[in-house]
Amino acid sequence: MPEPITATVLFVIWGVSVTWEYLVGALISATLSPFVAWLLLKSKKGIQKAKKRLIGTSFLIVGPPETGKTSLLNYFMFGHFPDTHPPKKTVMPSPINAFSIDKGGEFKLDVKKNQDFPGEFHPDQQAAMIANINPNCLIVMLTVHSKKWLEEFLASLSTTLYINRNVEKKLLSLVIVINKIDTVGSDEAKRISEEFSKNANEYLKKKFILREKIPVFPCSLFKEENGERYGNIVLSIMLNQLKSKKPMLEIIND
Repeated sequence: MPEPITATVLFVIWGVSVTWEYLVGALISATLSPFVAWLLLKSKKGIQKAKKRLIGTSFLIVGPPETGKTSLLNYFMFGHFPDTHPPKKTVMPSPINAFSIDKGGEFKLDVKKNQDFPGEFHPDQQAAMIANINPNCLIVMLTVHSKKWLEEFLASLSTTLYINRNVEKKLLSLVIVINKIDTVGSDEAKRISEEFSKNANEYLKKKFILREKIPVFPCSLFKEENGERYGNIVLSIMLNQLKSKKPMLEIIND
């Protein structure tokens, strides 16, 4: 019986696919005639796509397996949650894509770059992916059992931002979401939320100047009956943070 594909193998495949995508894109861009480019931009679809690519927001959700990353992303992309739970497991990184979020009123956001990937990727691998997506918005999706994962990810995130200063400067929104908080009692849920918030903010303060306290949003399971409300709260937090147009984390100069 063949051995299952490991997270490391998937991460290597993701790296090759991203490199190939950029090479192909560069080749097309270099050889595309001005006339063809003009025809593409004349179409409504072409104009919308160009707008997203040029002025849209890059966006990424990270976290361990089965925390609700794909469910939240599907809500942002398609406006609904799956009728059954759990949703289909993400086994391979998705192509880098662009989409628009429109929930009415001010709840709108053009996303120029996003990617979904397996939660089995180690925290350091997920932090490394941030350097590729270069997100303006970063959502860290956790459950009540993700304390150790969060600690490892924050350490890897700090390393990534110190190495890639352009990533640090473009990160305008950072939200920590604790999903499935209803799997424990209310007192325990409150304790875990406060502990995650304290640990995350105290650790990051040692490495960075924080523009503001990193918000930690606890919520019950992302399903159809409550997912829309929770998804819109997360979106609202992101949009409010984006208004500042200043980096969430600024490296402390020695």
